[in-house]
Amino acid sequence: MANIGKVPIQPPIATGRRPRRDEVVTYRVRIDIKEAKPPIWRRLELGSDMLLNDLHEVIQASFGWTDSHLHRFSLGTSVWDPGVETYLSGFDLDDGDFASGDFGEADGIAETDVRLDEVLVEAGDRLQYVYDYGDSWEHVVRLEQVIDRSAQAAWAVCTDGRRGGPPEDCGGIGGYEELLAQNEEEAEEFDLEDVNDVLSMLQPDARLPGPVAALLRSVHGHPVERPLAELISAASLAEPARMDLVQATPMVRRYVWLLDRVGEAGIKLTESGYLPPVHVAAASVELNLGEEWIGKGNREIQTMPVLELRESAQKMGLLRKQHGRVLVTKQGQKLRRDPVGLWWHLVARALWQGSESIERKAGLVSLLGVAAGQDINAEPFRLLLIDILSAMGWRNANGTPLGVWSGTGAARETVHVLRHMGAFTHYRQLSHSEQPTPGGVELARAILQLHT
Repeated sequence: MANIGKVPIQPPIATGRRPRRDEVVTYRVRIDIKEAKPPIWRRLELGSDMLLNDLHEVIQASFGWTDSHLHRFSLGTSVWDPGVETYLSGFDLDDGDFASGDFGEADGIAETDVRLDEVLVEAGDRLQYVYDYGDSWEHVVRLEQVIDRSAQAAWAVCTDGRRGGPPEDCGGIGGYEELLAQNEEEAEEFDLEDVNDVLSMLQPDARLPGPVAALLRSVHGHPVERPLAELISAASLAEPARMDLVQATPMVRRYVWLLDRVGEAGIKLTESGYLPPVHVAAASVELNLGEEWIGKGNREIQTMPVLELRESAQKMGLLRKQHGRVLVTKQGQKLRRDPVGLWWHLVARALWQGSESIERKAGLVSLLGVAAGQDINAEPFRLLLIDILSAMGWRNANGTPLGVWSGTGAARETVHVLRHMGAFTHYRQLSHSEQPTPGGVELARAILQLHT
């Protein structure tokens, strides 16, 4: 007979949260990476009304993490304690099967619903934070002092710290110590100015679009971080993008021409799958593409501006191929007489590449350059683009460093859309100059703002 006994009843988890403060104050906190010897820590001054999801961003920026792994907060002495209240990211809340298993139950409260002053109230109070469930970088956030808050106080500022943050995916604190011992190298130095440069980008009134913020985090601690931060600042992404009929009409002219040329009946493609010469020649003449390309301009495979225009229209859902013909989609039919609507449609789909592809990263940096009014074909920008991609770890397939034109090549599909929308002044194929127009600046800024 099987043993029968009572299953122990787990006591309910008591909330450790307390009422929010009536008035916002400044919290001086110290954040340490547990078990780091010598200590790795940061001292910060934060608004007491900060939400925990924002505190997560501050911790990531302060230690140079790239936000590439899961995280969670809790009270108690460890995030893995079964009897403490846990504050979870959206991923953990949505994917309970993953969050449970070896990492504890997924039950918890959304970090977006919890303010800092609910979990830290008096000097000495502690909050636990873990980043990367595999390497398990555990941090402790300790409230050191409560200070009256001035109207000019920064949302988050770092005032002190020791040692640079460890690299990602090195095996946790033990792996990091072994790495330092094997390489006989000293840990990176803490750079207060660099940390605050990144924190300044996280201010609520200077919030960056998600992909741009991730781009900046991905080069944290690298010498190229400062130039990239300056480029982002020059792009003025907080300024809202605006577009009206007068501005939009000339900018979408090429796409409207192509939609009208394809028409309701469509165009039968050649056996090789290209536009027939008569249509290529018409595009070359009527869209003034002669200055942008060399040759007769009557074969699509040899007239890249025409091929780029058609392929981008297909990728952005304006044209489609069916049974050897190219046809206008329903969306294309709807937008061909709506220049402003078509402009916004192109803006929303200008970055179609995979989120982690080198093409998308190069496209993002190029868009920042255009939004900042820079000539993205000039040597200084091309070198900056290569430095940024290299800092993110991109190399040629054979492991060699990227060449001086590699970044420009990776960004070409995004730049093609900008070019066809008149984002550059007097573009010529051999001029190696792409100085943005005022409309191009507005276009690039809109694309960056919309791709959050």
